[in-house]
Amino acid sequence: MMFRRMLKAGVCCIALGSVCSAEEPVGPPPPPVAEPTSIEIEVEVPDVAALYVDGEAKSRSGTKRTVRLPRDTRKTTCTIVANWSEVGQDRRIERTVTLKNKVKVVFTLDDLTTQEQQLLDLTNTARARSGLPMLRMDPRLCRAARMHSANMARYNSMSHTLEGRTHQHRAWEAGYPSGMIAENICFSQYDPQGAINTWLNSSAHRTNMLSYQYADLGVGIGYNSAGQPYYTQVFGR
Repeated sequence: MMFRRMLKAGVCCIALGSVCSAEEPVGPPPPPVAEPTSIEIEVEVPDVAALYVDGEAKSRSGTKRTVRLPRDTRKTTCTIVANWSEVGQDRRIERTVTLKNKVKVVFTLDDLTTQEQQLLDLTNTARARSGLPMLRMDPRLCRAARMHSANMARYNSMSHTLEGRTHQHRAWEAGYPSGMIAENICFSQYDPQGAINTWLNSSAHRTNMLSYQYADLGVGIGYNSAGQPYYTQVFGR
């Protein structure tokens, strides 16, 4: 009788086998975890930069800024643009980011614009076709190249020497330590491919682009008041 009452109560204990079991009370299932209603984007950006997300202006203060976007299951990416002025030139750096619960995006003063990146990539494509190693992007040489393109645009003058400084002076002032420096400049071409073609069709410029002597490259583009671009490549080792 006792055994039957124990079974009825849901308890069974067999001493000889040392086996015991009991039914635990089952409560209600835990509530579902709520999906976040917004997506947080942390942006590190130069303090001087204006920030835009999908064309909408955001906070202009501080180097670390937080942007919150309403969650939209139909939207998987957004475009973030940082814009600032450097040596009289507008610089526009664009990132397309995949939206997750939390996203971090970093912009620096050394970032290349879309057209500068094209100029770098097209240079290395030309070298690869000739069996040459790729050149490394060097931020110091890029600063020298951008400065020179901006000055050529300001003076509307295509010259390797401006304000009494040569390409070697500009590279040294930007912090590049080598004495082996070469420079290509170009005007009147409206896109990077046109500039590359112009250089490749010139013996001296082609020699600079396709030389084994150089390992580093800086690129810069500046625009005059009419929107015409001046291109600069600076090679170093």
